[in-house]
Amino acid sequence: MLPPEIRKFNALGGKLYAIGTLDLSFPIPYAPEELGIDGAVFLEFGTVGLLDEIDSERRAERPFSTFLVDDSASLRAAAGVSIFWDSPFGPIRFDFSQVLAREEYDRTENFRFSTQTRF
Repeated sequence: MLPPEIRKFNALGGKLYAIGTLDLSFPIPYAPEELGIDGAVFLEFGTVGLLDEIDSERRAERPFSTFLVDDSASLRAAAGVSIFWDSPFGPIRFDFSQVLAREEYDRTENFRFSTQTRF
């Protein structure tokens, strides 16, 4: 059984979720094509809801405030820019984002670095 309070990195789960992404890729102006550098702008959004009763009754305690997990399936959204580099070691991606909609208890990121392999 999960603890009734929210702790860092606890996943809430849910029986209903919806996600979406809008992504527009483009070549970086004035960058030589042989460098293999491209860019993109993106918008990502989603929601999760229909939590189990134990999860929807969880509370977060912070100095001077207490709040319940909101099971209203509220929308979360972020927008940002990406830089793709087709490096000699494989594709590399840098994402920079800004959160547009969130709940008080959400964990957020403003930068992500990722790599891929080729087969």
